Amino acid sequence: MSVNTNARASRLSAAKQSLHAGVALSMGLLAAPLHSQTADGAAGSDLQTENVRLRRELDELRRQLASAQGAHPAAAHPPVAAPENLNNAAADAPAPATGVANADEDEVKVVGRIVGAALRDLKDNPKPVSVVTQAELKIFDQVTLPDVLSRLGNVRFNDGNPRTGSFSMRGLTAGAGTDTIDPSIGLTVDGVPYAYLAMAVGTDLVDIEQVNVTRGPQGTTGARHTSVGQINVTTRRPSFTPDASASLTLGSNNALRAEVEGGGPIIDGKLAFRITATRDQRDGDYWNKYPDLRGLQSHGNIDRTYGRVQLLFTPTEDFRVRVLYDHQPNGDEYVNGLAFNKPTPDFYANGAPVDKTNDVIAKLSRRWFTQQSAYTANDYYKYPVYLDSNRAITTGGKGGLVDASWDIGDQTLSVLSSARKHYFLAANDDGTPFDISRNGGFISTYWQFTNEAKLTGELGDGLVNYTAGLFYLKAHTNSLNRSRQGNDSGAYNANVAEYAALDANSSGRELLTNSLARVYRGDQSYVRSESKSAFAQADWHLTHTLTLTTGGRISREARRLSESISILDNGYGSSLNPVNVGAVQLGGFNSTAFTAANAGTLVAGQSAAQLSLADAVAQQYFNVAATGTPGGAYNSLTAAQRRQVAAAKAIRLRTFSTLFSETAAKPWIGNIYTGQLSVRNDFSQNLTSYATVQYGEKPGIAQFNGLVPGTSGAPRNLPAKKERTISYEVGVRTNWLGGDLVLNANVFRSYIKDFQQTVYFLDDLLTALNNDGTLYYSSGVGNVGKVRTQGLETDLVYSGLRYTTFRFSGAYTDAKYLDFAFSGQPSENANLTQRFRDVSGFTLPNAPKLQFNVTGDYRRPIFENYLFHTSAGYTYTSRENGDTALSAYGFRKPYGIADASIGFGRRDGLFDVNLVVRNLFDEDRGDPGWNTYTVYQRRRWIGAVVSSKFR
Repeated sequence: MSVNTNARASRLSAAKQSLHAGVALSMGLLAAPLHSQTADGAAGSDLQTENVRLRRELDELRRQLASAQGAHPAAAHPPVAAPENLNNAAADAPAPATGVANADEDEVKVVGRIVGAALRDLKDNPKPVSVVTQAELKIFDQVTLPDVLSRLGNVRFNDGNPRTGSFSMRGLTAGAGTDTIDPSIGLTVDGVPYAYLAMAVGTDLVDIEQVNVTRGPQGTTGARHTSVGQINVTTRRPSFTPDASASLTLGSNNALRAEVEGGGPIIDGKLAFRITATRDQRDGDYWNKYPDLRGLQSHGNIDRTYGRVQLLFTPTEDFRVRVLYDHQPNGDEYVNGLAFNKPTPDFYANGAPVDKTNDVIAKLSRRWFTQQSAYTANDYYKYPVYLDSNRAITTGGKGGLVDASWDIGDQTLSVLSSARKHYFLAANDDGTPFDISRNGGFISTYWQFTNEAKLTGELGDGLVNYTAGLFYLKAHTNSLNRSRQGNDSGAYNANVAEYAALDANSSGRELLTNSLARVYRGDQSYVRSESKSAFAQADWHLTHTLTLTTGGRISREARRLSESISILDNGYGSSLNPVNVGAVQLGGFNSTAFTAANAGTLVAGQSAAQLSLADAVAQQYFNVAATGTPGGAYNSLTAAQRRQVAAAKAIRLRTFSTLFSETAAKPWIGNIYTGQLSVRNDFSQNLTSYATVQYGEKPGIAQFNGLVPGTSGAPRNLPAKKERTISYEVGVRTNWLGGDLVLNANVFRSYIKDFQQTVYFLDDLLTALNNDGTLYYSSGVGNVGKVRTQGLETDLVYSGLRYTTFRFSGAYTDAKYLDFAFSGQPSENANLTQRFRDVSGFTLPNAPKLQFNVTGDYRRPIFENYLFHTSAGYTYTSRENGDTALSAYGFRKPYGIADASIGFGRRDGLFDVNLVVRNLFDEDRGDPGWNTYTVYQRRRWIGAVVSSKFR
């Protein structure tokens, strides 16, 4: 396979430099006065081994040419960064004792050279791309995807559990917490797209080459189409050069993380392997204070185990097969439950007083709850975590891939097939030590299969480099969103009048308990996704310096949903069921609501079974004897007693809410288009500029929302339209001072039409039910008319100072709604009749104007064979609003997270110890809300990392 001339020259130059360093190494060993002839012979042998290694890895590099979109190893573009073991071969080689000019300085520029090479290798890619390497991440012992993204400008993870957390890029936040919305920001691992982003959030990124982020719509070189951008993770592959490394992290919060990886040849030149394993455990900063669980549940903890095994088979020089399998057993992490409570404000935004007669404190002040003297309403604010039945978030998964490629002259045919499975379970508490609710949340299983066939190569003796292929994805998501009510649920969920009626005597209190006790409600959904795509991209080398890139993709997408909402367990009070909810028959009897004129009497025309059920209620709760006439016992109840029954039935009906039997939603089936047009010019070896237009689309949504008006009780279809993005980029890439200064920068502007987000829309059912001449609205996922984001992004590395490297990655972003007339009202406007407002011109949520990360790394040889190193990093985020409704209470202050490390080790890497302090100044950048404050889970942490590597 051939590549662009400049790219080939760059890689061959890197290989030559590594070989020259190897020659210098052997000469230094020969010149050392204390070395014997045996040592000289060994040095020569080492040099030959090193040269063989370099040749093999140069060959492997040629096979691994891939686009910055994260496509698998046979793409037309050069890789985002050459493998670390090639670009840094001289640094990895054993250091000579004497005789090599500038050897000390070269060796301690390892991090700077790796990062600089990663950025320089973006020269031929006419897209805005940022890169973070494994070498950088090890400085501060960063292994999670949120930590990795903090090192890159204009992309990040917004805190939450693996399901509710979300990714933001350029101020645009991908929808979280729903199975029906496709992610706007894609994620690939070794070229395999993860169509369900939760698969990666709860997994440590270990034994990786790098993580890069490509901004703007993607998909013309393979993998899965995305409309906003893509995160690409590349792991270390098997090699025929033996190597191994291990590390042990010990630190505060009982932290213990062990990591091992290594591999080498099984059959020289034919079969190689690599294994990776890690165990990561750490307590959180916030402990559950509930007496029975003290010392057992810490929130913000880590519990992760992971293993990966790979085989590389190369029966001929032209044919390669890589097989990978990885497994993450289920682990339990307490992520939810850290939304600390604070008093509700006294006034709404318009000055109207807030009615607190039915708020949490008022409810916890009821006689029912004050019987427990060990916990009072005031403790609701005093104890941040005081939960009786909270359980951890459980996640796990496994999967594998087969990646085969075949060189046919100047062309390469490759096939990448993968299957993955993921499990998620949430079991939430109500935030109190009372038995109000138990084990609420989702249980989800996700499965996907992908297959990609691709042909890459060149035509016209290097005139055109191309990529063309086919992609297929099939995914299933099965989710149960459940809620189980406890024995105190009725007393908590009753309104003021209902509670007063029921807590008056023993019969009422039994009704109050049984109104909801043990009720189990479940929303079961089955989401089926299928994608069939064809894509192609070509680099047209119009002149020696000018390249035109054209690319396109068409995808046939299908999104199907079947859903039901049902009562899985009626609990203790089945006799209090309503007759029906919508079309779902629940077998209850029908009585009127209690009013002064209509005192909860039985509705006429009911069956004998219904009247008998009403009599059973009278007998059970009020000890009324049967009269022999159906309904007679119930009709003999006093008005006060019927009022109590009506109150219990009202609590139950309100909690049942919307119910319907399994129904298939109207599917969304349509075509999705992606395109790219770029021009790139190499003004010199040190200066390249590009201009790019990218277009992408995101599939629409099949979904239900509420019920349709009328007697059918059917769920209401509420499909959302597809989302469309067009992005304009102009960028420059520079390389000065012999590679010591690398600067990549770009300006961008993107327009998104029909942006998918929660909106308010006309609710025909509520309007018909109220029938008072007012139009009623309810919330759901829909389309925002138009959004625009624009700004500047830059990456800079400077390693011109001896022993020192500086890295800067940052962005200025202005993301606004241009047309959004139906945004939900924020909490401070909850008293308004109109349930929506126009926020056109407002800045989007989770869209700070300024984000950047700056890191300094100092590495200096000492005592001839040892190395001292220290680093400092700072990540800054300006003021932003973290509330999706843009509440005035949702603004997060500007904040910065500082990290530092200092360490000492052998220059050959056989031993190193690194003291790391994360969040040095213990910044608490929590998320404020109307009456909550969600704390920052990554508080200051101090630990030591002991590591070793050898070859």
